[in-house]
Amino acid sequence: MEEEVDLTQQVEALVARFPAQDELIVITDIFAGSVNNEFVRFLSRPHFHLLSGLNLPLIIDLLISAAEDNTEKLITEALTNA
Repeated sequence: MEEEVDLTQQVEALVARFPAQDELIVITDIFAGSVNNEFVRFLSRPHFHLLSGLNLPLIIDLLISAAEDNTEKLITEALTNA
């Protein structure tokens, strides 16, 4: 039987892989869902952005517009377009 890894530990390990100065955009499926709730703890981290309501147009828009230097503008435009 495989040992279950705690969701909290998985999220902490994932976020720890990125330096604090890196822009980090996390997209979760449902607001107030268990995965979203784990990432909420990082909202005070510099350059951390949490979006809920995962959908393919949003991801595509974020990826094709990734060259935008202003992350807030990138997110706002992607949300508007999606």
